Amino acid sequence: MKFLKFITFIFVLFVVAGCAGKDDVLIISPLQSPQVTATPPMICSPINESVGAIEGVLYLMDDCPSSGSVLYLGEYIGLDTENPVVIMDPARHISITTDEKGYFCFDNVTPNTYGLIVWNAVESVLVNSSENQYSLMIKAEAGETFDTGKIYTPIP
Repeated sequence: MKFLKFITFIFVLFVVAGCAGKDDVLIISPLQSPQVTATPPMICSPINESVGAIEGVLYLMDDCPSSGSVLYLGEYIGLDTENPVVIMDPARHISITTDEKGYFCFDNVTPNTYGLIVWNAVESVLVNSSENQYSLMIKAEAGETFDTGKIYTPIP
């Protein structure tokens, strides 16, 4: 008896579903919706006027975005610009992880000169400038945003 009721229920369900026309169900495709907009660009700005901000996009050497890379701001402690000395202590220096497009934004940077370090459990690399082969040195200034532009790393 229960089986017969179940079969009858399924039959009625199919009949009702089959009677519905394509105009009876509201389906809005994202391609047809007038509310679809492009993703706004990321805006990186200092959280207040006493600190600076640093933003950019990190790519691998094969020109693919470096998604999920950990970046540290290493402290520049001197010497010449061809072979700068930059120190980085994971417990003390700020870090961030790149998004799926390789984008990063440090928005609470104490004014100083920094080197950008790509770090993973095996190794770390001081990022070079895209304009020359020297290490990229970043001067963070209060109330300003430093845009590194598109930079490259040999490690993911």
